[in-house]
Amino acid sequence: MAALLGQASIVIDQATLSPGVAARARNDGVLAQVVTLRNADNTNVKRWEWTLLRPRGSTAELSSLTAASVQFTPDVDGTYMLLLLVNEGKSAEQKSRSLFAVKSAGGYRFPAQGESAEANWTSAYTGLANETGWWEDIMDILRANQAVFDGSILTVNTEANLGSSRRVVAGAGVIFTDGGAGGDFTIKLDPAASGVSALADVVGQAENLVATRVNAPSTRNAAKRGQVSIGAGSATSESYAAVLGGLSCTASALGATVGGGSSNTASGSYSFIGGGSGHSAVGDFSVINGGDTNTCDGDNTVVAGGSANRSLADQSAIGGGYSNLASGTAAVVGGGQSNTAAGSTSTIGGGYNNTTGLAYSTIGGGSTNQATQTGSTVSGGITHVASGTYATISGGQSNTVNVTHGSVGGGQSNVVSGAHGRIGGGLSNTVSSTYGTVGGGTGNSAAGNATCAGGNTNAASGTGSSVLGGASNTASGDYSSVSGGQSNTASGDYSSVLGGRSGLANASDAISMGRAAQASNTGAVVIKDGNSTAVVSSASHQLTKSFTGGIREFVVGGTWRRSAYSSTANYQETYQGMASTAGATTVNLDIIAIPTGQTVVMRGHIIGKKSTNSDAARRIYEGSFINVGGVITVMTALTDSIITNGGGNLYTATVGINSTNVRIAYAGVAATTVYWTWHFDFWFGGGP
Repeated sequence: MAALLGQASIVIDQATLSPGVAARARNDGVLAQVVTLRNADNTNVKRWEWTLLRPRGSTAELSSLTAASVQFTPDVDGTYMLLLLVNEGKSAEQKSRSLFAVKSAGGYRFPAQGESAEANWTSAYTGLANETGWWEDIMDILRANQAVFDGSILTVNTEANLGSSRRVVAGAGVIFTDGGAGGDFTIKLDPAASGVSALADVVGQAENLVATRVNAPSTRNAAKRGQVSIGAGSATSESYAAVLGGLSCTASALGATVGGGSSNTASGSYSFIGGGSGHSAVGDFSVINGGDTNTCDGDNTVVAGGSANRSLADQSAIGGGYSNLASGTAAVVGGGQSNTAAGSTSTIGGGYNNTTGLAYSTIGGGSTNQATQTGSTVSGGITHVASGTYATISGGQSNTVNVTHGSVGGGQSNVVSGAHGRIGGGLSNTVSSTYGTVGGGTGNSAAGNATCAGGNTNAASGTGSSVLGGASNTASGDYSSVSGGQSNTASGDYSSVLGGRSGLANASDAISMGRAAQASNTGAVVIKDGNSTAVVSSASHQLTKSFTGGIREFVVGGTWRRSAYSSTANYQETYQGMASTAGATTVNLDIIAIPTGQTVVMRGHIIGKKSTNSDAARRIYEGSFINVGGVITVMTALTDSIITNGGGNLYTATVGINSTNVRIAYAGVAATTVYWTWHFDFWFGGGP
């Protein structure tokens, strides 16, 4: 099979000689006759590079240095060395060297490097001068020449015309052994040099170690194989264990590895220690990358770095830091100091002195936090305790959640002791019942599925009750509410205090609004001003108003209905309005509709006044009507009286019936602006 990267193998041909053989030198060359050189196989070969080394005195040149086949003509006797590189010429297969010799009267000759004369020693094999021509290795030299040994120095005898002999000197850890005449000359390693030793320190260079093993020590277990122990004072004791450097390191389990460092021990199967000092990888497949005095006791555990970290349970991991502990299965500590991840699959990101307890608990960071129950979480902050299952504390200081699914968003010294309770933040707030909520503020409490949005020292203790803000407010009735203000109390079920201060709604469905407004009867509503004198309701379902500055009411663009009857068909309505006209065209306006089967009594007036002077007229109306089957009948004749101020009041106004509606009609004066104002009261009756 052809070499993928190309292969060099020189073939030497000369016209009068037999064909050359790949990779075989020739010593039958003919002087002054063209020699052809080629590569035996050019498969995958794209580039050729030829070199010719000539005997002394030769001027022979290659016909090309880069052709696939080249030629030269030997012009002196002696040995020519040929070199071919193909393609990159880097691998052994891409290089080829061969010899071509032209015989002379004294044998084959080639000048030794640096010599002034030919190297013409006599061959020990044939007795002929320089028979082998180009010496290819030291063994041929030793066989062809007498050698003298003096301790660890071998000297090849100087031959005639050889100006400079060579000595071969045994280096440190190498021994020459001379078997004598007819015997073997042996080069081997010194057994005394077996093991690892440190070389002398060199300024500016790292410490160097030399390692050799030339015998099988008595302590070696022959059943173990594939061990490597390079570090000084290091030891391996199981198959495929390795210590690659360092000092006093041990790899004592199958496939265990210590990369370096000092006093590290990898005793778990296939465990690994990259470096550092004082580490112990006990668990199978455990990994310690570096650092100082870290421990992996569990299988498949990891300590990436840091100091005095311990990954004790299977699949646990520590990223770094100092004195951290991962003792739960698959627990993780990212870093920090003195953190403990004790729950299985629990996690601590970092920080100081944090602790996770049961499975899936998490602490992101901070200091002295505890997430001790299944799925509990502390994101950060200081001295928090999340001891309920799936409890959550997002941050802040000294917050506590000790029930399932409770949560604190932040703040300080907040406590959730009701399941699914929530405190958003603030200071010293408490939620003590299921689904209770405190949004924030300070000293607020929620009990009984209640909500306290914020403020100061507010308490929502009734089922479904709420306090939205303010200070010292209390909602203790079921589904009661206090909107805000100060020192208000809603103690009746479904009661409300809408604001102000010192308000009281202490009966069912009662409503209080304003300072010292007290709704103490069922369904009563008390509305008052900011006067400090208390106003108390006196009957159930009563509206009480108290305003020392008077009452103003505006109903813009509509009617104002009032009723003091139990029937919705009996009531009073007031209709007020205003408009202006700029001409004499009549304006019709239906102001109310009379319901079928009901009576209505009407009383009112309409006033018109010119814009240019004080001329004014007032028309007063009174009457009663009944709607029988959609037909309006006048019960009391409609009266119409007029009062005027000044003369020239030419504008008019009337009141009448339009279908089932009461209609007013008014008309001004041409090219004159008239302002109109009206007020009518209607009393409806006839209902059950």
